[in-house]
Amino acid sequence: VIGRHGFARKSEHRETSFVKTTFYIKRGDRSPNLVYALIPQTNLTDATVVFNMRDKRSGTVIISRASAEIVGSPLDGVVAYEWQGNDTAAAGLFEAEFEVVYAVGSVPETFPNASFIEVRITEDIA
Repeated sequence: VIGRHGFARKSEHRETSFVKTTFYIKRGDRSPNLVYALIPQTNLTDATVVFNMRDKRSGTVIISRASAEIVGSPLDGVVAYEWQGNDTAAAGLFEAEFEVVYAVGSVPETFPNASFIEVRITEDIA
């Protein structure tokens, strides 16, 4: 479920560690940013974050390791991706994730780790 300003939240439907989130945006739009609260809450001090997205049906990677930002205090564990160029050029259903690297040379941790952020790019009228 997405709240105002594109913030991804937990849905009421929950299984073990599976949290389904859906982000909606119109084709060609670059706002709102996709903002996501990492679960569990994660300290992002000195971390780097990237964003990945693929077409759910074909598996084609649309965005690979694009720079993402930490929102507010690194202790809050909130990240965001600002849409670029043609990121939303095609309508469809996509799967997305954020990768966090806590220190140079460390293994990344992916969020969400038991599922994906569902991104629905809907048709526009004109």
